[in-house]
Amino acid sequence: MKNNPLKFFYICLISILPISSKFRTFLYKLIPNYKLGKNNRIGFLSFIFAEKLKIYENVNIYSFCLIKSNFCVFKSGVILKKFVQIKNVDYLFVGNDSVLNQFVNVFGPNCLAKISKNKLYIGKNVGINNCIMDLVDNIYIGDNVVFAGRGIQLWTHTFDLGRNRLQGKIRIKDNCYIGSRSIINLGVKICSNVVLKSGAIVNNNIIKEGVYGFKDIEKTGEIRKFEDLRFKMLSKIDNKKIFKKL
Repeated sequence: MKNNPLKFFYICLISILPISSKFRTFLYKLIPNYKLGKNNRIGFLSFIFAEKLKIYENVNIYSFCLIKSNFCVFKSGVILKKFVQIKNVDYLFVGNDSVLNQFVNVFGPNCLAKISKNKLYIGKNVGINNCIMDLVDNIYIGDNVVFAGRGIQLWTHTFDLGRNRLQGKIRIKDNCYIGSRSIINLGVKICSNVVLKSGAIVNNNIIKEGVYGFKDIEKTGEIRKFEDLRFKMLSKIDNKKIFKKL
């Protein structure tokens, strides 16, 4: 989001005022490029910083939430529970009747480490509990997906021993259940109708529906040999290479 001290001050002011959530929503409507529908609620100490914001009807954003996204869309019936944090995102879309429960933490890279725009797409009727999403690259979550329990992690980047960055998109299709404390790593695609058992670690694509649980640790490559694992170099930052998984 571009620096605009007046807009920043106004959002901070209406967020800390002891007023009703409906009146706070009305005050948000006065911000240029903020379009809000009927019967929405924005709680105390919730901050929404965006270049363009579109909120449809019956959206409920609880107290103590933080959203920083250049372009942001919340469809009808979306609920954000307390302490949801979404930061440094270029494009954010949350579909109809999706719920982000407490302590969902989404974070993109800071401006110095960013080489392209990042996107988080969440489909309709999705339930996401306590989790971490690393948004160096894009994340797509389809319809009717459940992130269960606690401690789920989605990582779209990592580093080699030379501090070269490796990144790749994560795509989870429709009707999936992600068990508590599962970890999904960069470049992974998961097809529809998949159940991941608790503690699953996913490094490779899942192309057939079914129930998956991973117990064994397998060797995935040699140190400093990421070029051989189907990565291509995208850019350099401070003489450090950035690779993307193909």
